[in-house]
Amino acid sequence: RDKGMSCKEIASYLSDFIPRVSSSFLTYNADHMYYNSRVNKFVKKLCDTFKIHPVFMVIDGKMVVKKFYVGTYTRAMTKYIDYIVGDPSTIDTQTGFITYVDCNEELLEQIRTGVGNKVDFDTIYEQQASATISTNSGPKTFGLLFVRN
Repeated sequence: RDKGMSCKEIASYLSDFIPRVSSSFLTYNADHMYYNSRVNKFVKKLCDTFKIHPVFMVIDGKMVVKKFYVGTYTRAMTKYIDYIVGDPSTIDTQTGFITYVDCNEELLEQIRTGVGNKVDFDTIYEQQASATISTNSGPKTFGLLFVRN
């Protein structure tokens, strides 16, 4: 708007921009996802039994289970960051977001370090997740949000 673009031009720009936005979250466990009917009882039991940490991605405006990591949460965090970042040269490094739910400072520092080792964002914002994400995903959930080139 400030650049004098018409509504049609803005809509066209946004329809090209939206698919480039990467929005995903790693959850500590599947408890809250089960309580909110995002996963069934079988999936929750598998996650509990085998220390499985689900990854949710926003795809076409819907939050879907994309991947699972087995093992300690620290291992899952490392694998998640590697997977989500992928090829760092494809990321617009101007701005990134770490969105989290009830993470202590030690956990946040691990996340910062892991992200910083993969991508050098000019600015990275840390923010508490919304009430909706917090309720649906539970404590120790964190997400990485950024734009790809």
